[in-house]
Amino acid sequence: GKGGKAAAAQAEEGGFDGKGRAPASLTLSVAVSEGGAGDIVVGVGDDATELAAAFAGRHGLEGAQVPLLAEEVRRTLVEVQAMEIEQLRLERDRGAARVAALSEAHGEVMRDGGSAVATRYALRLADAEHAAAARAREEREAAEAAAAAAR
Repeated sequence: GKGGKAAAAQAEEGGFDGKGRAPASLTLSVAVSEGGAGDIVVGVGDDATELAAAFAGRHGLEGAQVPLLAEEVRRTLVEVQAMEIEQLRLERDRGAARVAALSEAHGEVMRDGGSAVATRYALRLADAEHAAAARAREEREAAEAAAAAAR
């Protein structure tokens, strides 16, 4: 039922809704008759077999269908949880990379009292000015060569 370890952990974090239920992890739509369907709402700590049995009872399904339905609930829940875990890993890795970059920049500023930032800016500016001067010199030389060839 609704009392597993995961539900207890959720309760400690204040994750229950106002009715004492853990929030739904997923809602699984199940075809019950031609053109008809019903939903199985799966919450943290729910037992797949209990959910399947309750659903079968509500919709007049045969008891033999309960194990198949329970297995589908479990499989779907595992897939959803795997996607959530992968998403959390990606967010963690992005966050770690950002923290490392910010820490490095912060360390440089703290070590050099801000002079490293000013120095990098000055070097970038000098590189940009040098590149612009080199382009202007190349253009001037090309124009002089063209003028000399035209004479």
